[in-house]
Amino acid sequence: MKIKNLQGNPVKLWFITFVLSHSRHKFVHWQDRPFVTKDVIDAHELAFVYYGGMTREIVYDQDHLLLASENYGDLILTHEFASYVRQRGFHVHMCRKQDPESKGRVENVVKYVKQNFARHRMFVSVDKLNEECLSWLDRTGNALVHHTTKKIPAEVFAIEKQHLRPVLEKIKSPKMSITRTVRKDNTIWYEGNRYSVPLGTYDGTAKEVGVQACETRLRIYDWEQGWAVNRKRIQRLMRLMGIEVIYPGPNLSKRYHAQYIRPYLLRGLAIDRPNQVWGIDITYLRMGIGFMYLFVIIDWYSRKIIDYELSSTLEKAFVLTCLKRALGRCQPEIINSDQGSHFTNPDYLDLLVKHQVKVSMDGKGRARDNSRTERFFRSLKYEEIYLNEYEDPRALRKAITAYLRFYHTQRPHQSLGYAKPNEVYARAA
Repeated sequence: MKIKNLQGNPVKLWFITFVLSHSRHKFVHWQDRPFVTKDVIDAHELAFVYYGGMTREIVYDQDHLLLASENYGDLILTHEFASYVRQRGFHVHMCRKQDPESKGRVENVVKYVKQNFARHRMFVSVDKLNEECLSWLDRTGNALVHHTTKKIPAEVFAIEKQHLRPVLEKIKSPKMSITRTVRKDNTIWYEGNRYSVPLGTYDGTAKEVGVQACETRLRIYDWEQGWAVNRKRIQRLMRLMGIEVIYPGPNLSKRYHAQYIRPYLLRGLAIDRPNQVWGIDITYLRMGIGFMYLFVIIDWYSRKIIDYELSSTLEKAFVLTCLKRALGRCQPEIINSDQGSHFTNPDYLDLLVKHQVKVSMDGKGRARDNSRTERFFRSLKYEEIYLNEYEDPRALRKAITAYLRFYHTQRPHQSLGYAKPNEVYARAA
């Protein structure tokens, strides 16, 4: 949640809550960064000190910091948290997914803290906030009558405390790291990005690697072997092995030469028939390893995909090949594209002039000028590509062909009055 600082600027903060089920005695810990597994473990230790002991069982929400996966009721905890649970010797129970009733007590505490402690509070520092929160718990949070039990949590806790297990020694905090499961394509997800690990790391099981977040770098290492390699050696080995972080390909809309740019011809134009305007564009599609580039030709009136072509490189040949094939079957009045290098070059322009097709190009930085083509890319990716993994170009091409068959003949299109592209194209052609 966000709390304003002394300058009136909102500061994003995170907190974790603990509540004893019988007495409803609460503990809260704040910090100014997202929690990682180490932070959760540290918070447990602080809670045990605050309560003067620990319980035999603890119920948790199904959070990725604690739970790696659930296999038919068998809990697979993250490496660090599993080690901590073994050392402390308490039993773990996980709330059922999408079942708020199973975690209602702690959710009520979260709501209570937000509405009664954090609202209208001024943020100075994390230490000051934690100090104020402990005072609030002693003064209000645990000192007022609970609306459900009709008892004061602090008074009931005085009796419940006798049944807590003693915490005899403090456990040494683990290193600042978390774990991630290796995917089939030998990558891991971290902070919304995908990172490659050496080929062969995925072994067909729920293989986990450690991720250590430092100030300026990310360290990924093998939990079992404990390999630790410095940054320069990692970079050298990655160059030798051809391993790199997976990221979007180069800018596909980079101009070739300004002299080949053409004006945008579709502003205010009524598009009321097939083959009046074709839109063309290129996007990249991820596979298990690497990317493929997809070029499509779409009829703007019916949304029908006239033709498409896949390529592992951005050479202009695959664009021209697909265009020649499509123009051999039918011919539009206008073809619209962006100002990318594939379309601002003499070979492309000469091909369209030869077939007496007018050339239209989006304005620079105006992605909405080619919105219908972009909308198809979004549908393809979210309905097919992102849901599957493709080992090779043949599998990807087969999947695209199957999706286009569904898209043309079965998928209703809202802007077409829920008709199918093939129906609209055939009816008006």
